[in-house]
Amino acid sequence: MPDAFGRFYAVLLTEAHEILLTDDDALFAELFPAVSRGAALAFQRLRAEPQKMDPRLAVPAITRPLVELLELSGAALLLTELRGGSDWETVINGWDGLLHGLEDPAATAGIYSVALDAHQPAVLFDRGRMARDSRWRRIAQYLRQQGVATGLSGSGLSRERRAHPSAIVRVMAAGDGLYRLHDLFAVRYLADKLPELELPASARRLQDALEHRKSAAMPRAHPDTDQSSTGMDDEGGERHAHAE
Repeated sequence: MPDAFGRFYAVLLTEAHEILLTDDDALFAELFPAVSRGAALAFQRLRAEPQKMDPRLAVPAITRPLVELLELSGAALLLTELRGGSDWETVINGWDGLLHGLEDPAATAGIYSVALDAHQPAVLFDRGRMARDSRWRRIAQYLRQQGVATGLSGSGLSRERRAHPSAIVRVMAAGDGLYRLHDLFAVRYLADKLPELELPASARRLQDALEHRKSAAMPRAHPDTDQSSTGMDDEGGERHAHAE
């Protein structure tokens, strides 16, 4: 049973996800640093405890707070791509602070490599999967409310509803849970910051799906918007303003 700190951290994490869905950028900016510190402390506490369980259970359990932080960060990226706002900037600033001045970046990359690998969909001993699936269903419902079809609902009359200009939104919505938010953050941010990070198979599949969108024709359901809202184009690179 979790102690008082564990319960408090769980409440913070839940509230952060809910705030993302209310589109309250200012409140998310206040809460994200607390969730980041809570996840780091939870990982340190679990790592320091003697582990008497099977290693197949211990590794997912110990690294769960790290993956939960990656998941929250991926959710912020997805929803910023969907509607704009400053949530992704909040996440970038927070992670830049966490990773700045690392004494051993390779060791940190190794920790996150293990964490990501321990939470692939095929892992049978991941007790956090049900909670992550539940959070994804909330996001998928929100996507549909915003006019983005998910999964197989993109056919027929609803096809125009899923033609969002962001490749990230299109891929994540079409997958409807096939691709994971923590993998999205690893692919779009963490792999650049930690070059020695080893992406698991699930993240590489997501990376391939996003790369495939480079050669796909851009849907034109939103004629006034032809680029994603985070400053990334459909190639995954930064856009730069040009003086006319």
